Amino acid sequence: MPSRRHVLRCSATLLVGSVAVCLSTDGQSSDPTDRGTPVTETPVLTTSPPMSEASPTPDEPPTARERPYRPETTHGLSAFPDVEGGPLVEWYEVGDGKYDDRLQIWNGAGAREGRLVLTAGGDIELLNVSHEFPEDGYLELFFHSAADYTAEIRLGDVEHTVSIPSEQFDCNDWSVGVAVRESSAEDRTMTTDMACE
Repeated sequence: MPSRRHVLRCSATLLVGSVAVCLSTDGQSSDPTDRGTPVTETPVLTTSPPMSEASPTPDEPPTARERPYRPETTHGLSAFPDVEGGPLVEWYEVGDGKYDDRLQIWNGAGAREGRLVLTAGGDIELLNVSHEFPEDGYLELFFHSAADYTAEIRLGDVEHTVSIPSEQFDCNDWSVGVAVRESSAEDRTMTTDMACE
């Protein structure tokens, strides 16, 4: 008959072995015939919330890129059909999205210094540029990404602000024209106004 000491030693070894097996299997049985309640792992989704192109985040604001000066390019202001063509002073592209809408600023007075500040989302400054505008000169911005934009324009002593809401970026093509005259400014929006599905 085994001694009491031998029985205690075997019992302790079995107890430690059982605890180790339980801890290593995390309570799940490896026996395929085990009829207990199956434990299944629920996958945890790690996707980010959907990003709306109409609402850029401070982490990923649209970018603005300057394009080369093209003095040979002349054309009218599409939102102001009565305005004659003049030289294109500078043009910029904003964002990398699917849109191709624009803001045109026209100097309807003598040559003067101009300043443009463009922000997105209220506080993200994309552009802060100065230009010498010739008489009838244009500055254009092509918007490829939707956002809530604000353009603060100053030509000489005339200041004007244009707001472009993100909702304006849809299936329609649009152009915002700003005519800055000697002592006043006016903006108009021209759009295709198609029915968006």
